[in-house]
Amino acid sequence: MFELTSLETAPPAETEFIGRKVILLQSVDSTNDYAASLVRGGEAKEGAAIFAEEQTNGRGRFGHVWCAPRGTSILMSAILAPEITAAQVPAVTAIGVLAVVEAVREEFRLDALVRWPNDAVINDKKFSGVLARAERFGKPGQRFILGIGLNVNLESRQLPADFAASATSLMTELGAPVSRERVARALLVHLDRWYKNLKLGRFDEIEHRLQRYSSLPGRTVTLESRGKQYTGTVIGLSLFEGIQLRLSDYSTGFFPEALTTLISK
Repeated sequence: MFELTSLETAPPAETEFIGRKVILLQSVDSTNDYAASLVRGGEAKEGAAIFAEEQTNGRGRFGHVWCAPRGTSILMSAILAPEITAAQVPAVTAIGVLAVVEAVREEFRLDALVRWPNDAVINDKKFSGVLARAERFGKPGQRFILGIGLNVNLESRQLPADFAASATSLMTELGAPVSRERVARALLVHLDRWYKNLKLGRFDEIEHRLQRYSSLPGRTVTLESRGKQYTGTVIGLSLFEGIQLRLSDYSTGFFPEALTTLISK
């Protein structure tokens, strides 16, 4: 039985957009790809949320594999329709990761933080990743697909060896299994709140919360941008300009989300 079945008949009463329509899938290659097919077929209702029990070809940023054994995680995509410009696209990723962090902090009292640009961490270990992509950008029917993977009842032994030391789950942090329905409902509620901020153009508020929950200020990181590596101390974070570093020569620079990968943090 799909643990999230009740979301179809009784979506969260607090939401205005996100989760008013819920699609539940037992298995799919990717919830993002499934959502994209709805957009291409003209069936993409704003706020629709697609959940899967299992993904056979889940992907994260830059094509990285997202590993989630069946029945252990939240695997979802939401279809969004904000009227934003190309320069404002980073806000879509931001509201996704903020929704994850605030849902976990409020619902489970865990000290979740944002690891820029698209991960959520607890004690520096990743438990969630967000991936946003545009469909029909700049055309009638423009949509954004926001994919969220969140480790709920996942044990470290179920992860590939190279991820086990750097990843965690809600069950691991809490010491007991967690209701995935409870997680899903909290996530939909918080995503709806942030989506309304996005639709209203409240970018300053999104940036403020992003800075508040960032795990990186004051830390020395190495990143790759435009084919080059840079090491420096994180001194700032801008929603649209990206992460700001003070480099070894004491110069400073911003590195935008779309062109930057954190290598060490």
